[in-house]
Amino acid sequence: MRLRRTLTTLPLVFILYFNVSGGPFTIESLVAQVGPGLGLLILLAIPIVWSLPETLIVAELASMLPEEGGYYRWVHRAFGPFWAFQNGWWTWVYSLVDMAIYPVLFNQYLAFFVPGLGVVGRWGVSLAMIWGATAINLRGASPVGRTSVVSGLFVMAGFLALVLAALPHAHHAPWSPWLAPGKTPLGALGVGLSIALWNYIGWDNASTVQGEVIDPSRTYPRALAIALPLVTLGYLVSAMAAAAASDWSTWHEGGWPDIARAAAGAFGRPLAVWLALAGMVSALALFNALLLAYSRIPLAMAGDGLLPRPLAATDARGTPTNAVLVSAVFYSLFALVSLRSCSSSARSSRCAAGSPPCAGPTASRSGSAA
Repeated sequence: MRLRRTLTTLPLVFILYFNVSGGPFTIESLVAQVGPGLGLLILLAIPIVWSLPETLIVAELASMLPEEGGYYRWVHRAFGPFWAFQNGWWTWVYSLVDMAIYPVLFNQYLAFFVPGLGVVGRWGVSLAMIWGATAINLRGASPVGRTSVVSGLFVMAGFLALVLAALPHAHHAPWSPWLAPGKTPLGALGVGLSIALWNYIGWDNASTVQGEVIDPSRTYPRALAIALPLVTLGYLVSAMAAAAASDWSTWHEGGWPDIARAAAGAFGRPLAVWLALAGMVSALALFNALLLAYSRIPLAMAGDGLLPRPLAATDARGTPTNAVLVSAVFYSLFALVSLRSCSSSARSSRCAAGSPPCAGPTASRSGSAA
């Protein structure tokens, strides 16, 4: 295994951004299901009581053991090869289903421009997206990082433009009412937490590429310290501005273009187009960054003799070509299989790319929690 250290702090920040968030997508379903007051409180509380302690733990482990394979290596060091194998294997296996969500999201926002795309068309788009991201990954970690930076800035700029356009049209407090009509506090809290928690996990995912990070003991903690407030502010500011300028009860998953039209006045139509494009860019960048992180698990396991040795092979750029290609092949197969078990909670959805959209952009991401 021959790796090249090419990732610096800024690319790693945005790889983390797309390993965890990808933008405020599905926050609209949180507000619609529980009410704006409780929804905003949950979005503020979760990063403090959940994500901050998690990022501190991950930062400490990343500083102590800055090795390729990340959390897989941490488990190996603490509990030995048996539990490391369980951690790595089941992480890679559940990623086969999890990664089918992002083509769904891409098709969801593509429908803004091309409504009525048939099943075959959605499958074709899904495969094009998967193999486009694979082509980027085959060029190495550095191109993935650069793509993540450009994609992240495009997504964040779209929501910043929405916030600025919505502020003059704010006509009520964004946290009013506290609860959605017909919801009990306990029931709404349960639904809200189930959605918000999935929007704030995955801080350990990019640890799997620490062998490709320059000065990882310093870079990874620094990137975490930047990415956490970036994600939190992206959720809170976007939701508050839009809720103050529109009717939150009409919000729905995949509805940011509609929210832009309702909240941004004369700028609503162009912002709707921007956010629809941002949804597509986010879905591609999510898949791209997560393919980078997930493909390093079979690489590390194969290096330890726990998977076939060819998966540990790297090319002249230090890219684990076989691990990336094998992962992409399996992701393509699962993207063509209908796995419909959608529930009312956006984050518990599991749908394949050929099925009607029903999944959010950030599903099960935390590798070490697998």
